[in-house]
Amino acid sequence: GGGAWLLDDRSGGAGAPERPTSTLARNPGPVAAPSPAAGGNNTASGDRLLVMIEFAGGNDGLSMVMPLGDGRYHDLRPTLATPDGDPIDIDGHHAFHPRLRNVAARNPAVLHGVGSRNPDFSHFEMQVRWWEGTPDVSRQQRTGVLGRMADAVGTPDAPVVALSVSDGAHPIVIAGSASTLTVPDAHATWYLTGATSDDVLRQRFQLAYRTFGADATDPFAQQRHAVMQRTAAFADAVGVEDDDSESGSGAGYRDDRVGNGLQMALRLYEQGVGLRIVHLTMDGGFDTHDGHGWKYPDLMGALDDNL
Repeated sequence: GGGAWLLDDRSGGAGAPERPTSTLARNPGPVAAPSPAAGGNNTASGDRLLVMIEFAGGNDGLSMVMPLGDGRYHDLRPTLATPDGDPIDIDGHHAFHPRLRNVAARNPAVLHGVGSRNPDFSHFEMQVRWWEGTPDVSRQQRTGVLGRMADAVGTPDAPVVALSVSDGAHPIVIAGSASTLTVPDAHATWYLTGATSDDVLRQRFQLAYRTFGADATDPFAQQRHAVMQRTAAFADAVGVEDDDSESGSGAGYRDDRVGNGLQMALRLYEQGVGLRIVHLTMDGGFDTHDGHGWKYPDLMGALDDNL
């Protein structure tokens, strides 16, 4: 799909080992424009798509990017320092986890020491700081870090500038003016678009939803109608994906939240709806504790399969 992607690696909270964090970033340059039939509004001006993957629970950066050239690493981690398989060398001193073959092949940049100067060993406090973009203290912003980015780079009338594929209304995409959305999966818009002739209830609901408040004169009602119109446009761009339809694995992605979210993001990007930022939560249990040795390789394998 092109654009840039980030693997967000946060320090853990209670029960997790103290460690520096790492962020992997890739910026391959301008992407090829989709065909005119697909819309093309995103790439006509060389716009890129930022994808952030959040490792819920606290990723262990020293297992993802291992400092194999540091003797202290082996002394402090006599078991975890030698995972099954051959680590993938980066620079003779650091190496990727053996399950990150696809990631390594993309030659990403690795940013060490990404974190807070004043860490709080609470998962919840540190999550809020990351979501707000305030590393040293939380609840200093009324918007999320990706929401503020959407305000800066988005088009005012775009149906969606930033999209989060996660549970609930994710705080990271709360914006001041840009249109941002959180959806649990690609099926979330099913009732807003694509009703067939024999599905009378969905037809009536979609007609009512799209015309509700069209003649409103009250400013609040007009604003509500505009939001509903943008939501309908977003649903049309996503298209209909029934529960029985082929999953994201058909496009080379795993049938999981990250894989399906990436497939949906690609479809939206090609539709040219103004999407610039995608946030995905990888809910695989990164708070591994004493099961780290056998859980972490599976997590890295799941990530690598989607990239």
